[in-house]
Amino acid sequence: MRIRLVVGLTGSYASGKSTVARLFRKYGASVIDVDSFAREVLNPGIICYRKTVKYFGSDILKKDGSINRRRLADEIFSDTKKRKALENITHPEIIRRIKHAIAQIKKGLIIVDAPLLFESGLDKYMDKTIVVSSPDRKIYERASNDRGIGISRIKEMLRTQLPVAKKIKRADYVIDNSAGVPLTAKSVKNLYRSLTKISCLL
Repeated sequence: MRIRLVVGLTGSYASGKSTVARLFRKYGASVIDVDSFAREVLNPGIICYRKTVKYFGSDILKKDGSINRRRLADEIFSDTKKRKALENITHPEIIRRIKHAIAQIKKGLIIVDAPLLFESGLDKYMDKTIVVSSPDRKIYERASNDRGIGISRIKEMLRTQLPVAKKIKRADYVIDNSAGVPLTAKSVKNLYRSLTKISCLL
């Protein structure tokens, strides 16, 4: 009888991690989107929202009382102390939600799509880990062309993450996303098959 295998998926900003997650879902894996939890915990009425407003002040709020996420991002990307403070507020609740989501899935391959998989310590809850790798020029190209973000901001965002070389050293698998979607899709399909075989043998 097949049981579940929980696999953490991460990569640098704009490395193509979301594309890889969508491919895993297409091939049959259950995908948990950690970014969605990170957004949810800052919604009004959530304890993380109240703690965040208390720490950063009402200047980060929109007129409707919701958090201006761009303004909050500006605050934390330029200040390591503030970024750590926000992580201390939100990460415990995000991890709690991830654990709950995993518990609801009783069998099969579960992909936990987490930008800060290693930085948050979430990797210790995973059976295996995957890093999506892409060269810097591709990252800058995607972020600037697809998301309209300037090079200086991209570099600033990358500095807040563990360098991809260190992530690769800690990962069980690496998916190279530098040669286009067709080749990436082939790599993901092959890895999906390997991981589902492992889940059947556990």
